[in-house]
Amino acid sequence: SFEYIGHIIGTIVIYSVINKINRKMLLISAVVFKAIALCINAFTNVYMILLIGRCFAGISHIFFLIYFPIWVEQYGSKEKKGIMFALIQIGLSFGIAVGFVLCTLLNRKVINVIII
Repeated sequence: SFEYIGHIIGTIVIYSVINKINRKMLLISAVVFKAIALCINAFTNVYMILLIGRCFAGISHIFFLIYFPIWVEQYGSKEKKGIMFALIQIGLSFGIAVGFVLCTLLNRKVINVIII
């Protein structure tokens, strides 16, 4: 549920900055912020830090949820809009799943190196 609290906070933040900051910079910032937030969750077992990391991951996810569908609606061709919307939804979900798998594998590798 902390990720969804992050969604609420992120919506307020994006609403206030989306027209004031270059969208390319917002995209790069969101990607970096999301990567850091998810890596924090991979390398710690402190419960409060895990909650904060999930909240930050939710905040950074909002840019993708809001901007990509707007971009498709504005710039996508009429024949391809449906497939573009589907790819956005699949891509975001697939990326999150792959990220969790990679974090799990990295976490196991780090634990195995420490044990050996």
